[in-house]
Amino acid sequence: DIQLIAYPNPAQDIFTVKFSVATDEQVTGAIYDVTGRMVHSIINAKADGGRLYEWQINSTNFRSGSYVIMMNVGDEIVHEKMMINGK
Repeated sequence: DIQLIAYPNPAQDIFTVKFSVATDEQVTGAIYDVTGRMVHSIINAKADGGRLYEWQINSTNFRSGSYVIMMNVGDEIVHEKMMINGK
C-alpha cells in the first residue's frame, strides 16, 4: 500500500509531503508543473517499507498554479494534486 499526502493544500510558503510504502521499494518522486516539467525533485532512493517519510518544501520559488506530486514506486505511480497560491 502506498500513501501520499501533501498539506496545506493550497499552500503559500511551505508545504509538507508525507509518503510511505508497505515494503522496501525503489522510489523516484518529484513535483511537476502543468506542462509536465519537473520543478522539484523529492526522492530517488530505496524507501524502507513501513517508514513514514516527511519533507518540508519551500514553495516561495514556485509560480502560483497547479502542480502534481508524482511518486514512481516499482511499476506503480501515485500522484497528488497541489495548488500553490503565491503572494
